[in-house]
Amino acid sequence: MAWEVLQLQLDEKSENMVFHTIAGNTILFIFSLLQSAFFTYLYEGLLLSALIQQGEENPFKDADGLIRLIAEGKYHLVTNYRGNWYFDELDHSNSSHFAKLRAATSSNPV
Repeated sequence: MAWEVLQLQLDEKSENMVFHTIAGNTILFIFSLLQSAFFTYLYEGLLLSALIQQGEENPFKDADGLIRLIAEGKYHLVTNYRGNWYFDELDHSNSSHFAKLRAATSSNPV
């Protein structure tokens, strides 16, 4: 009986793993509960360690930092289509934000 329970752990389940006694079925049930609890606790530890890790810092803190990264080529301004009001403003506005972004995207196009 111990070998059959060990086979279950090793994922070598055979077709004759049918216990005809209450003791065999009870052992199999208890083993299954212990095994499921064990793997749940393993996952819990893995999840906790992933949550505790220090997160990466934001690559930019404001719009000027983002524009600098776009100008350096580390980031790209991406869109599905250029028919948005934002890109009209980008092409024609004299605002300092849009002027800086226009200069940054001249060497690193959208």
